[in-house]
Amino acid sequence: MSIDRTAWNGRRLILLVIEDGVANFDALSEDGSYRRLGALIATGYRSGTMDSKTGRWFGAIRGNEVVVFEIGDTDLGEPRRLGRHPGVIRAEFHPRGDFLVTASPDGEIRFWDPTGSSEPRVLEGPPGLGFVTLNLNGDGEVLEAYAEQGDEDAAFLWSLDGETPRLLRHYVGAVPWIGAWDLVGRRFYTFAEQSKDLGLLLLSAPPGAEPIPIVDVSWLPDFHPHGDWLSTNGFEGSLLWNLARPFSVVIARLPQPVFDLEFEREGRFLAASGGRNYWMRLWPLEGEVPRAAATMLETHEHGHIYGVAVSPDGGQLLVSTQVSGALLMPVSGGPAQVLEGLEDAIIGGAFSPSGRLAAVPTGGWSSEPPAVHLWDVGTGRHVEAVETDSNPTPHCLHFLSEGEILVATETGFMKLGLDGRPSEFLLEGYYLSLIHISEPTRPPS
Repeated sequence: MSIDRTAWNGRRLILLVIEDGVANFDALSEDGSYRRLGALIATGYRSGTMDSKTGRWFGAIRGNEVVVFEIGDTDLGEPRRLGRHPGVIRAEFHPRGDFLVTASPDGEIRFWDPTGSSEPRVLEGPPGLGFVTLNLNGDGEVLEAYAEQGDEDAAFLWSLDGETPRLLRHYVGAVPWIGAWDLVGRRFYTFAEQSKDLGLLLLSAPPGAEPIPIVDVSWLPDFHPHGDWLSTNGFEGSLLWNLARPFSVVIARLPQPVFDLEFEREGRFLAASGGRNYWMRLWPLEGEVPRAAATMLETHEHGHIYGVAVSPDGGQLLVSTQVSGALLMPVSGGPAQVLEGLEDAIIGGAFSPSGRLAAVPTGGWSSEPPAVHLWDVGTGRHVEAVETDSNPTPHCLHFLSEGEILVATETGFMKLGLDGRPSEFLLEGYYLSLIHISEPTRPPS
């Protein structure tokens, strides 16, 4: 069993789950309810794709035909044939469902209206080009295509922000892998397979410009919510990059090693925890160069610092430690408050949407039984310990509301109810160690 595709429209999560040759479409609503919308024999379709931001459309290839399904509130819907694309090998949906793009080995790319109300637009690639795969960036404004051009590999980037696709980049030979885009789609980083190094490329750079190397990066980078900054983490320390400049350079170097980095929701600062170096630092991100970092915690009293979460208003930090459990630290400075009830190693934590509650999972690195502990942020009082009983250890969590928490465990997603609300498993059969929730971002300036 595997999750092949997901889509989230702000009120429900659509999961495309492949199991024993069957593609199942499951919906998890914001209120925690679950519904199976339908199923397809997976062997009859290939290159299945969904629009990731609306969860309205599913598209696939059947033979040489391009087929879409309009996903309803209660069922998958009937298949709709958009037309034939001879030799089609790949399909990819625009994140908002604006169009479905397909490619064939002869270098032809077609853009289909999923409603079927118009003929597909056609983009002719260079002669002798054999496309292998397609991708769209986070906002669907840039199309990536990987191909074989003669005896060499090739990669193309087209801008889709106008009526006609515009070629941005064309690589031949040493082709970079496009690793990720910032949240407003202006820049991406590449991953060099041989050297394992990252490179950062700004789309405003002249065509043919080489990516800026970011060497010795051991963990994936994290883009600022507005795309203005990039933090990277590695064995040689962590680097903070200002992406607002035409060609970015390293403008801050954090002491190594760094265990956790998190941008404040509005992007006003970057919080960094120092792992085995016993420190917690805060980097204000105002102007082109951040002010001197404020050292929030430098003491062996609490042991290693394992993680950090920033409160919704940006005023508090929830810090996970090796020997003192969870700490609350004011961003403005002042002593850390040890939250009562835990005196053991914990990893991770989260604030409720209002910032009134702080929660951490136990049972992993700690000797505490599997549970989620909650505190009142205003008073520091331990409010509740919601045990997961015989269920597996919680790894990380995210508040769905003030009264419900989504927890990732070794065997799936679990919804924990607070204040006497019922708890239930939402999705079973998967080892889950990370939860990432997309937040709305401002449009690019």
